[in-house]
Amino acid sequence: MQHAVPDVTTAPGWRALTTLIAASRSYARPPARVASGTFAHVPLRLGRVPIYAERVVRRAHALDIRVAVWTVNDQPTMHTLLDAGVDAIITDHPDLLREVLIARGQWAPLRGRRTAKA
Repeated sequence: MQHAVPDVTTAPGWRALTTLIAASRSYARPPARVASGTFAHVPLRLGRVPIYAERVVRRAHALDIRVAVWTVNDQPTMHTLLDAGVDAIITDHPDLLREVLIARGQWAPLRGRRTAKA
């Protein structure tokens, strides 16, 4: 589908995502279809089962796929994920993520919009 609308940002579906995760755990080379998306949306965990691992980030980046991890609601985990190189964090508490990014010198307010003073 990406070839039909090349300017649309896409993410791998669940099947491709689970293939990427499995390949990162076994160090196997994932099939080419895994690299079909721009962003991999990786859950931190599903129920009690941890899904995210640093190896997933390394494998995805090797395939030119950026990684967004969800749902992250505590600052220590946010720091850990940013240290591991994730490209995006999805959170229910953007105020906490903003504090983390400001502390790390990585906060960049949107241009043309007024923001509250930090």
